[in-house]
Amino acid sequence: MSAGRFSRLEKATEAYVVISGESTVVILLVGVLVGWWANSIGRGLGFDLIGDVFVGIVGALAGTWLARRYGVQIPVKLIGPAITAAAGSGILLVALRYAEGFWKAQPGR
Repeated sequence: MSAGRFSRLEKATEAYVVISGESTVVILLVGVLVGWWANSIGRGLGFDLIGDVFVGIVGALAGTWLARRYGVQIPVKLIGPAITAAAGSGILLVALRYAEGFWKAQPGR
């Protein structure tokens, strides 16, 4: 293998993030709980229950992936993934609700 080809292969393998089965269950549960909580707090705002739960799960997965990708780890076995999942889903829910409110406030939409 040439040096250029090896370095591309090496860079490609750095993008993988391994999440254990226990962490996956915690991430999904936290995503569902944050989505449900956001729906119960913001009645009439944002999405319906299914939409909030879905966004909560996607945000939890994204938050965990980003935290692991950039080396942010909380060294407690199941609390670490729960904290990063809650942060990711909360940030995504707030961002989407803000964006939705912004688009509704635009005249002519």
